[in-house]
Amino acid sequence: MEADRTSAIGKLIERAEIALGDLRILVREHSPIRARVKLRGQWHQYQIAVSEVLLHEGRLYSYYVLERGEIVVGFDNTPDNKLLRQIYGANFSKHQRERIPHKHGFRKQTCERTDEMRFEDFLDWLDQNLCDQ
Repeated sequence: MEADRTSAIGKLIERAEIALGDLRILVREHSPIRARVKLRGQWHQYQIAVSEVLLHEGRLYSYYVLERGEIVVGFDNTPDNKLLRQIYGANFSKHQRERIPHKHGFRKQTCERTDEMRFEDFLDWLDQNLCDQ
């Protein structure tokens, strides 16, 4: 299992080396309980911030697009209280540790549920949605 997580992080980095310019790997860790990568790169005029943590229990990710330091769009599956309130109402506090895939809009002014995303999906989203900008 540890080898699988290590391999998955290696493949993510290999794909980032192809897709992103000015790639900087800020964190790359492997241990028996987790594998983690945090990187920054350039895609056209945008700065890209990626974080992925692979655990026995699942995967945490955040993929963000920034322009001049401001969030253009972001995808992650961390617990989001605003979204959890929308889903569970008054009982949202019982779900505060629940990972929920979602998308943040410009400056995090909007938030909506999404399907689970992988780094490859994020790169596809960039090509389909920001390529002509």
